[in-house]
Amino acid sequence: MISLINDVRKQAGRPALGFLNPFLYQNADAFTDIVKGTNAIGRGSVPLPFGFAAARGWDAATGLGTPVFSKLLEVAMA
Repeated sequence: MISLINDVRKQAGRPALGFLNPFLYQNADAFTDIVKGTNAIGRGSVPLPFGFAAARGWDAATGLGTPVFSKLLEVAMA
């Protein structure tokens, strides 16, 4: 996705985004927040005794969530 966004920026005469962390965290609303689930899933049906649960906002299981390309492109071109 970032390569596609950088391509659009290049075509518009703008530089590539470069180091992404500040851009991503300043635009957390361009992600679908995942609030249910866990990454404590073992093989088969046995849950693992360790892992992280999804929560509102950033969490260790899902990070910022699932990126929404159209929203990221919009803020990258603003």
